Amino acid sequence: MTDTATSTDRWWALFLAYDVGDLVDEVYEQIREDLARHHGTPTTTLDGRFAVRLTVNADTLTDAITLAAIDASAALEAAGHTGSPMRIEAMTEAEFDAEQAVAARAAAVPELMGRQEIAALLGVTPQRVNALAQTAAWKAAVAPVQSLRNGVVYLADQVRDFAANWDRSGGRPRKHS
Repeated sequence: MTDTATSTDRWWALFLAYDVGDLVDEVYEQIREDLARHHGTPTTTLDGRFAVRLTVNADTLTDAITLAAIDASAALEAAGHTGSPMRIEAMTEAEFDAEQAVAARAAAVPELMGRQEIAALLGVTPQRVNALAQTAAWKAAVAPVQSLRNGVVYLADQVRDFAANWDRSGGRPRKHS
């Protein structure tokens, strides 16, 4: 079964993860070349496993999964490694494109925090947040993104980094709700 022999116009996007240990860059490149007809993109999962995203043309979901698993496993074996997929995600290419569009829109706007959110995170009053925002430690760690009618907003990641390193010893005790 090959994607070029199929007479359908049904395309599938698949993600296959393998538990094969660390692979060198050359293996990723060889697999990319071997799966070029599927637009294969080797990658690494968040937990360090080898994975590949690819596109196949098949009549059914079952055929798409079978084709992807056979071809990806063959490319891995040709690169000197063996393994079966331990995780497979599959969807139509249209569904994949829609998911990617949603993810791109979400990534375009980073998470922000205002005075109330920062107060809750730090366990202080909103007034204390105003005072903290004037300190050298805050200014070195957190840059304002925008000043709005309700106050300044900051990147949530910067605020969390500040909170993780904040020495509370000089201030008031933690506010209890």
